[in-house]
Amino acid sequence: MVTSTAMKNKEKAIAVFERDDFQTLLELLSKKGYMVYGPTVEDGAIIYNQIHKTEDLPIGWVDRQEAGSYRLARSKKKSLFGYTVGPHSWKEFFHPPQDKLWEARDDNGRFS
Repeated sequence: MVTSTAMKNKEKAIAVFERDDFQTLLELLSKKGYMVYGPTVEDGAIIYNQIHKTEDLPIGWVDRQEAGSYRLARSKKKSLFGYTVGPHSWKEFFHPPQDKLWEARDDNGRFS
């Protein structure tokens, strides 16, 4: 069940999604043309990648971090987001490593 309540004296609304509604949210975003990215498990780490279904999330995985150590472990809880911070960041999605800033072409000795 999805519930929404207006915040006091503000125009924004808060939407609360139950866990069973998460797949519906992913499908709605996909239908609107969005590519959805989230945490996934790959090569023994939680990394950010494109997700299509709830099962793509690190369900039941937690990370154990200590000085110079990072490893995944199973948890009895089936949390969708039961980890802290993995070895990757959102930077590659928000600040792509390559953006075309300028382009020129030689057109018979003239730049265009």
